[in-house]
Amino acid sequence: MRLTALPLIALLCLALAKSASAWEEINPKQIRVITPTSATSDCIDRPKSPVCAVETVLACTRRIDKAMCARAGITNFHYQDKPEEKFRYRILSVKVLARKDIPKWQWEKPDGLRPDDVEVVVQNPDEHYSSHCQKSGCNTSFWVKPDSIDWRVVSWAAWYAD
Repeated sequence: MRLTALPLIALLCLALAKSASAWEEINPKQIRVITPTSATSDCIDRPKSPVCAVETVLACTRRIDKAMCARAGITNFHYQDKPEEKFRYRILSVKVLARKDIPKWQWEKPDGLRPDDVEVVVQNPDEHYSSHCQKSGCNTSFWVKPDSIDWRVVSWAAWYAD
């Protein structure tokens, strides 16, 4: 029984990994918008995919909604003083991580990144909070992990490139 189950499990894992990029078609040129009461995305507050988890974090941190943030894995965040009126962004890419994409120090952490976790790259065309930002704006990589039936954002970092 064990030997017949292993190929089935491997096939299931491969299917899940391949379908990760199909959760949502992205158009890197599409500008998306979040306001205090509406958004371009219809999956905010429902982190059923990596992109939805990231968009939930983008919305909850700008709307100052701690309960919404908690649903996407964020429980300790320094919120701004008041909600942001309008936030524009692009989803540039969604990548299922392979072993080669993960730095060694992440493997040493019990909750570090693993293969099949996901990186979502977002660009804010309006923010130029660093002299290193390009004309097109600043990029942020979000790292997302599966968590039972949903996805949770575990970390993010801004970087600057065109």
